[in-house]
Amino acid sequence: MFRPLDLSRAPVLHPGAKGPTQLITSTIHGLTSVFGGSLSFFSNPLDGIVRGEVEYFLDEPAFIPGENIPFENLTRSPALRKFLVPLGAKVKPGPTAGFVPRADALRWEIGFDRFFFARTFNPSKSFVWVSALVGDWNLSETAS
Repeated sequence: MFRPLDLSRAPVLHPGAKGPTQLITSTIHGLTSVFGGSLSFFSNPLDGIVRGEVEYFLDEPAFIPGENIPFENLTRSPALRKFLVPLGAKVKPGPTAGFVPRADALRWEIGFDRFFFARTFNPSKSFVWVSALVGDWNLSETAS
């Protein structure tokens, strides 16, 4: 949900001037139900920390190309309809604007962290190697 723009009348750039000097907009994102779990452990053979995480997002705002970019909605605009209908084109009734669909998504991460010493760079401090593989699957897009 988007809140209308807030215009500030405070003259920030030019003291004494009138008119808007700041343009502020805010996006309000409601709560989303999430179910998930994570696991991390030290692996002796790898000499590092192995971690994993998985989340299931239920009914969150999402991008689904077939719903967010419905090209048939373009032909429903009044200006284009006036042009196409006399030519014999059949324009189905329906919405002319897009919307934000809701979808279920599965997200995961698999990571590996390792601490090591590099005496040539710094003889008293350790460095850390952090790596992760992150994935996302829009279940609602592939199910339809």
